[in-house]
Amino acid sequence: MDEKRIFKADKFSGLEGVNFALSVVLELIQRFNSLLPVKLHFYGLTFDLVKNQSVEYIKNDLYEAETNKLLDYIKKNGTSLLRSIASETTKDAEVLRKLALEEVKRIPKLSHFELVNRYTFFMNEYARRYAPPVITFLYETTLSERLEVSIRQRYENASEIISSLLYNEYKSFMIESESALKKIYAVKNKAKQRSLIEHYKKQFFYIHSSYRAGPVLDSDMVFEMAEEAAKYDINKNKRIKNTATLTDEEKLIASIFQFTEVIRDQRKKLNLIGSYAMFRFLEEVSRRGTIPIEIAGRAFWNEYADLVFHPEESSKILEERTHASIVCDGASYHYLPYNAISSRSEIENSDGVLRGSPASKGKVSGHARIVLGSEDFGKFQSGEILIATMTRPDFVTIMKKARAVVTDEGGLTCHAAIVARELNIPCIVGTKLATKVFKDGDLIEVDSETATVRKIL
Repeated sequence: MDEKRIFKADKFSGLEGVNFALSVVLELIQRFNSLLPVKLHFYGLTFDLVKNQSVEYIKNDLYEAETNKLLDYIKKNGTSLLRSIASETTKDAEVLRKLALEEVKRIPKLSHFELVNRYTFFMNEYARRYAPPVITFLYETTLSERLEVSIRQRYENASEIISSLLYNEYKSFMIESESALKKIYAVKNKAKQRSLIEHYKKQFFYIHSSYRAGPVLDSDMVFEMAEEAAKYDINKNKRIKNTATLTDEEKLIASIFQFTEVIRDQRKKLNLIGSYAMFRFLEEVSRRGTIPIEIAGRAFWNEYADLVFHPEESSKILEERTHASIVCDGASYHYLPYNAISSRSEIENSDGVLRGSPASKGKVSGHARIVLGSEDFGKFQSGEILIATMTRPDFVTIMKKARAVVTDEGGLTCHAAIVARELNIPCIVGTKLATKVFKDGDLIEVDSETATVRKIL
């Protein structure tokens, strides 16, 4: 191996997932940079392949500069770019859903050569549809912080004003899933219920997928989900009239966020569908060859042909691969079998008070529960305050039980923000260090009006 190259960057977030599913992000960024008028000049992930944990890195100064370029672009050209991405991503998510169902059905019948061809075809379709909505990753956190700070300088009820600006009639695919599950549970006729379950499995087969796994839904699982959904009501906050006088930049940011929620939500749907299909392809490799699936998952997404045609050789290589990285560095894209990124800086906090962006209004206190991944779900108790690096659709089950939600990363239209508004519970995102500053059992206060999370006891 050549001398290891180490990149310096700003730590952004933590993720759980296997290298195989997560590493495709680099392909998305490469395509994004070739399509859009703004660029992601740096992005990196380091992987612990044994623990299936990764750390996400960006360069804050570069993202700030590109966000300013985007604002200038929209000032000159309007929001037509974002409107188009929102519309096309919504259509693309549905097209990919149907395509994934077709591809997954034929996988067991394919020859080795056909299997690699179909995988290549699907990944091309997945990546080209997923690339444009990556745009929200560039600006969401920066603009969320900028909007919150700007409004708070003039108004005491900043979180209420922000909630009024973010409101729209859009229903996320998670809400659509919940509605479908409630209908299943409400039906008493067993034949009709079975029919609804089968329909749900076709429409939402991807709903429990993540970068770590893509479980296949069976009828019993769907009924259990329906039973759980019946216990909770999820509805958007009612529209709040905006009483604030906004600056030109605040109006501009608010107009951007009207499209951002749709883009981000449909991007996540694309992601889950793509991950679901990727795990079916990965399982087929394990079924056919001598390589265990937990070892196969250490491969980069673009090493699939080697897994199929050279399983024994690949297995030996991957058993020794315990760490990996993907890095976009300007115009260069790297897949590296070692940790290639170190943090440029660490933010210190000593007073037990964190600031973030108020994604859903309210003020509550309660006991903290740190949830870093699915293995922590079982310890979450109703009424606790959920603290996570970020949330994903599989977090919804515990979010329904939460008194409030706090995250390290994300902006006003991230997954945690969208779901918290639909659950009508307080949420503060982008605190950067909540999972490190607070511990399980800490009594904390979440105050969206001051955009703070603080330890009480």
